[in-house]
Amino acid sequence: MKKRILIIDNDADIVDGIRNILGKKPYEVLYHVDFDDIIKLVQDLAPNIIFLDYILNGKNGGDLCKFLKSHVLTKNIPVILFSAYPKILYSHNNFGFNDILEKPFENDDFVYLIDKYLKEK
Repeated sequence: MKKRILIIDNDADIVDGIRNILGKKPYEVLYHVDFDDIIKLVQDLAPNIIFLDYILNGKNGGDLCKFLKSHVLTKNIPVILFSAYPKILYSHNNFGFNDILEKPFENDDFVYLIDKYLKEK
């Protein structure tokens, strides 16, 4: 079974870029913008890792991360916050994220994080 990568971002181009980066690697890339019931979304999709944008339409990705990490059903899923404003993230360790990926990111940095968190499982 392919490992699942969930991308929650306002920018669909990010997903296209990620799919290109991963090429033929054995991952299924899922993309969602609708995060109103994020626990149910994550349960239904069963991702192995989540990439979550910090700035979302009407929501703070950091707060969503904190919510995911506080819920028994989702707390063990690695969450990588990504943002074009990483200084904000470095000053907020209370969100519970596993890592930060600065936008724009290098392909190698993205693949490194995938390998780091998916090969551990």
